[in-house]
Amino acid sequence: MSRFVGLVLLSAALAGCHTKSSTPADEGPYRNTDEVELSAEVRSVLESSDSFKLLALHPSPDTMRKEEESPAAAASLHGYEILGSYQIDSATDRRSAVEAIYEGIVANPGIAAGCFNPRHGVVAKKGSDVVDLVICLECLQIQVYLNGTKVDGVLTTEDPGTILTSMLNKQGIEIHKGH
Repeated sequence: MSRFVGLVLLSAALAGCHTKSSTPADEGPYRNTDEVELSAEVRSVLESSDSFKLLALHPSPDTMRKEEESPAAAASLHGYEILGSYQIDSATDRRSAVEAIYEGIVANPGIAAGCFNPRHGVVAKKGSDVVDLVICLECLQIQVYLNGTKVDGVLTTEDPGTILTSMLNKQGIEIHKGH
């Protein structure tokens, strides 16, 4: 009898050792979704957008810069000049960007700096809905906009910067270094 129990336990243990996932990395639910302090509507747009752009921003608001530093015709995201833009068409890269942002939000222990000097941004569109994220990894804050209206502000860590900056750099887009 004990030999039978031993075989059953061994079989169960071996069955549990199956490590190959049946779900590809770019399919299935996003990690940490339930813990992310963003509304379901914002998460839905980010996770299943028709268009997803990653932006490099000038960290000083247009209103604080001299006219010669901030051309009137320059495109901006909620008052921050867009220095470069990368349309992410790859589902895998899009998922990596969103999950990096989510992981930064979940990992923040409740700290932020008193400044706001964003160098990254996201514009995600799904149907008629648009989500804009203005991201300051130096100050550990993200401003969240839905259809042009600020709906939230969340804390993050600086960790998403590694992935986001790398994606921009691979497209030849540099992050602004000064203030």
